[in-house]
Amino acid sequence: MFGYQWNVVGGRVLICGVYLPPGDELAQQAFLSNLQAVILDHPDEKILILGDFNLPSIVWSPSRGNHLQPSVYDNKAIDFVNTVSYCNLLQFNSVINSCARILDLVLANDSSFVDSVTSCAAPLIKIDKYHPALDVVLKSIHIKRLNYIKPSFSYNKANYDVIRRELSCVDWVGALEPLTDIDAATSKFYSILNDIISKHVPLKK
Repeated sequence: MFGYQWNVVGGRVLICGVYLPPGDELAQQAFLSNLQAVILDHPDEKILILGDFNLPSIVWSPSRGNHLQPSVYDNKAIDFVNTVSYCNLLQFNSVINSCARILDLVLANDSSFVDSVTSCAAPLIKIDKYHPALDVVLKSIHIKRLNYIKPSFSYNKANYDVIRRELSCVDWVGALEPLTDIDAATSKFYSILNDIISKHVPLKK
């Protein structure tokens, strides 16, 4: 299994959490392909990628600035490093694990975006010796707080007797049969259903 999830913060920052299993080249290729597609679709956005990439053959050494320079010794690592470079991403984590390796990477496409990456002094869970907890400090992020809470339906307070009565009175054949397109028929079905729900199911915050 492998996983990665992209999230957008305030329309300005794309954040991705990653786990790639050791030795799974298909998982790595799938991630790298997805990465390139996201980069091409969002050329002006800040990108932040954090996670366990399980690439112990890459040796990360300090370079100019606050990011690190990779040295690679196998084809799998070369493919990864080349794609990261092509996507204009830099790696900022210098915290080594118990085997003097860096498996967890912090990648970003702006050297001024990541302020620091250090070992976490107060981790939330027990430390994994292969994956030390990290404190990642970012700068230049402005997230607007939204106080508005979208109402949702309170189905436990719905008037189901009225709902059943209205549903039984709907002429479904007359409403759906003239629609030859399945998408149009589905849309019409949900339009009728949602209209009844909105009338007889109260809202809550």
